[in-house]
Amino acid sequence: MNGQTLLDRYDELTPQQRAVFDLMMEGLTSGEIASRMGLSSRTIEHHRWQALKRLGVTRSLGAATLILQAKVQRLERENAVLRQLLHDLELEVANIPMARESHQS
Repeated sequence: MNGQTLLDRYDELTPQQRAVFDLMMEGLTSGEIASRMGLSSRTIEHHRWQALKRLGVTRSLGAATLILQAKVQRLERENAVLRQLLHDLELEVANIPMARESHQS
């Protein structure tokens, strides 16, 4: 699918497709999802089918596993970026003279 990762395709799901898929990943049945979202089971099945089709997978469990793995990888990358920013900030703060020291000079 044009070199997109599964997580890229997940990000492109409609809000309702993503909500249905996320609830499926939590283990809810179509009936439970329909009740929670105030939609018919048939509508939920349609969103489920469209989500799987857009993800390019045939089984929701496999897609859920891959998406969760991709989310973990994304969080790890974001965490690394935040750690680097924190480190850079700590270096900048360490190089700022203390206000009291400047007034005493």
